[in-house]
Amino acid sequence: MSRARTSDEIWLARNLDKLDELLHNYPKLPKKPLAESSVYIIGMASPEHEDVINQLIKFFEVPNGGIVGNLPVKVSGQPLHYEPGGSGVEVAPDVSVRPSTTFVPRPADSIVIPRPPSDIHILFPRPGVREPGTGYFFRSMTAKLYRQGMETQRWDFGNVLKYSRDPIANINDPNLCNTPNDPRFQINIPIKEVFWDPQFPIPLNYVPLIPTNLIGNEFNIDLYWIQRIALEAAMQTAMIT
Repeated sequence: MSRARTSDEIWLARNLDKLDELLHNYPKLPKKPLAESSVYIIGMASPEHEDVINQLIKFFEVPNGGIVGNLPVKVSGQPLHYEPGGSGVEVAPDVSVRPSTTFVPRPADSIVIPRPPSDIHILFPRPGVREPGTGYFFRSMTAKLYRQGMETQRWDFGNVLKYSRDPIANINDPNLCNTPNDPRFQINIPIKEVFWDPQFPIPLNYVPLIPTNLIGNEFNIDLYWIQRIALEAAMQTAMIT
């Protein structure tokens, strides 16, 4: 038989629960019953779903001819945006295909509300200061690479550094990430790490078996192109807010 808890024990338990919620921010449903229209179902995508979407994206990217930057056809997975019909409903399709604004500029006037492009504002540019020429807002960006058993690598690759004194004059700042193929802003990850699958204990001089039809020895990520995509997206969302 369990004994009744004292008021001090009840008070302590309640406050520990509040502290646990504050630290961990668990998702939870309201205590009261929900109407059918109020229920949101949150689920993680299955491997099958993500593999199919990834393959669809590859099909849509074929016309780009394998180029990395300034893509004529832009393909995204699950971008949150307003339904194109102008209903104001937010949707997140599995795949979104759209032209680059270099080839199809934003319309000066539109009867569709919200005006296209209708991306939801998910980026937060530094207001009031923009790149000369492009009109992109200045943003500080950081990339981190985590690998098991290795030291974390970090790159600051925005078009303005954090705590910059003057984004335009670049006073007392080192050179920024402002051109492709800059060796300081390349992330190179050995492809062999994908195929790392040794027996246990790991045999001496173990070498992963890499398929012979792969091209190259490393994944190469140019952070300049990541920066340009983020800056363009920030400008577009700012234009419609």
